[in-house]
Amino acid sequence: MKKSFLVFGLIVVLSQLCLAKDQAATEFFLCKNQDDVRILSILMNGEKSCVAHYSKKGKDEIIAQAKSPELCHDRLKQLRGILKSANYNCKSVARAQVTSSAEATQQ
Repeated sequence: MKKSFLVFGLIVVLSQLCLAKDQAATEFFLCKNQDDVRILSILMNGEKSCVAHYSKKGKDEIIAQAKSPELCHDRLKQLRGILKSANYNCKSVARAQVTSSAEATQQ
């Protein structure tokens, strides 16, 4: 069961990568508290414009949109602090690999 939440989280992360061709991901965090998974990410539009996303229970929400990447990074840092105080463990995701549900439950 826990692994299926992780697989779902990674699928959400990968779907965010495909939002638009001109967006490049700069930061992803997978945050877990037991079976509850949250995803934080920043996508860049060009060199200076950014969009910060927060995914909770399969629903994605834009938490910041700015022309300065520092503002998106600050918002993500703030939210990571809030999650940490709620006993979430956040880890940076450098790369993701999607497996089928059957493979995830066997691991």
